[in-house]
Amino acid sequence: MQQEKVALKFWQAEGVLHYNCVDTGPTKEWGFPGPGVTVTQTKPYVTTPLAEPEFDAVLIDGRFRVACALKILNFLTEGSVVMIHDWKQRKDKYGPPLLEFYEMIEQADKLAVLRRRPDWDKDAAAAKLEEYYADPA
Repeated sequence: MQQEKVALKFWQAEGVLHYNCVDTGPTKEWGFPGPGVTVTQTKPYVTTPLAEPEFDAVLIDGRFRVACALKILNFLTEGSVVMIHDWKQRKDKYGPPLLEFYEMIEQADKLAVLRRRPDWDKDAAAAKLEEYYADPA
């Protein structure tokens, strides 16, 4: 574990790894939104990390995974990959909305590696994203 911490600090110092922390209001267990928290408060969790024009690789773990994967579509290149943690346990939840816009490249244990479909529909993805802003899973 110590080697991973060193690598993460190195990548951060080199400017290739960026952490973004977003205040989404009070949370419950596992980071789920707490009582009274609105979509207006949680939406920045999905939209804030998009300061870069494009991404080579994206790791999605935590809350709002489907919304994050849908939002990032516009920031991917032909060769970009999106990795989603806990796919294996939640493929019935994540698969239907995401495999419309992504191709499965590889699966390893709990992690899915996806690539944006060449023929993805930008308008359909935007409409689907609106549905998932309120879904913290």
